[in-house]
Amino acid sequence: MLGEEKHTKIRKLKVKRKNDKRKKLILFSFVLFFLLFIIFIMLNRKNNTTRFTYSDKLFNEKFKNYNKNMYYKKYDNKDGKYKENKNYRFLINNKVKNNYESYLYEKVKTYLEDNNILEENISLYIKKGNYDLLRINHEVKKDKIEILPLMKLIVIRNAIDEKIIKMEDNMLLDKSDLVGGSKIYNVSNIGASIKLDRIINEAYINGDNAAKNILDRYLAYRGIRINEYFSDEFKDHDYINFSVKDIIKVIELYNNKSNTLNSVFDHYLREKNDLFLKSIYSNVGNQNILNKKGNIYDYGVVNTNSKYYYAIFLNNIEEKHINNIGDLINRTIEEVENIRSIQTR
Repeated sequence: MLGEEKHTKIRKLKVKRKNDKRKKLILFSFVLFFLLFIIFIMLNRKNNTTRFTYSDKLFNEKFKNYNKNMYYKKYDNKDGKYKENKNYRFLINNKVKNNYESYLYEKVKTYLEDNNILEENISLYIKKGNYDLLRINHEVKKDKIEILPLMKLIVIRNAIDEKIIKMEDNMLLDKSDLVGGSKIYNVSNIGASIKLDRIINEAYINGDNAAKNILDRYLAYRGIRINEYFSDEFKDHDYINFSVKDIIKVIELYNNKSNTLNSVFDHYLREKNDLFLKSIYSNVGNQNILNKKGNIYDYGVVNTNSKYYYAIFLNNIEEKHINNIGDLINRTIEEVENIRSIQTR
């Protein structure tokens, strides 16, 4: 009995020792696994940090040194307003191969912010060929922009080209033409016969009121109406309120037709004080006009190395800002277009 009991105790002791060893082994294995897991995480984090750091550094070097044509496309234009794209860091654009509207907008936006100019106080439209290069509030109608004289001149040119009217046509000076005064005519000239080419020059180059009145009578007599000619471009338009986008439509019609009345157009559009690009570009071929009625605006064609149309309107902002913005836009366009011309040779 005693021997059997002793044998049982020894067997239980062995089982207990075996179980203790197993528990210790499991605990040791768990601790070892945990330590290895921690070491793995730390090494992996270090490797990832190194990899990301290397990738960022490599990208920055590529971005800054290898390909300066790349930029983050931060903004999308919706209805004339630029909205920041929250995922813009995934939108890398090539300003030479693609439209660089977002890139150009960033430049102008920085200028506006640096000079405390609210974007709502500016309307701006830049177009090159079939591409919109910049659109800021470009469809907002303005009632202080005088563009009807230019539209009228386009209609006259079209009528001449289509032989509806002739430069040799004559009109008689009427008493009603002198309403508003005249720098050229007086009551003694009433009934005088005046050729159309002279009337046009006196109206647009000399700015004479009587000549403008004669011209209006002549167009009405011939049944020539502005709204009929521009009906395709301006459906249901009141011809009083124009947006900068509307202005570009008119300038495109002016610039894409014949050279008839070219000297008259040039004189009418070119001011001594070139506002958009001022004196440094004035003789190169930019054509613009400045009128003031509480607000400041400018529009025309820039014929530097890169030809483009522009129209800009500022509300209660100093004149100098049109020139500064114009210079900034022109330098940016020239920068991109020059690179583009070199790479496409």
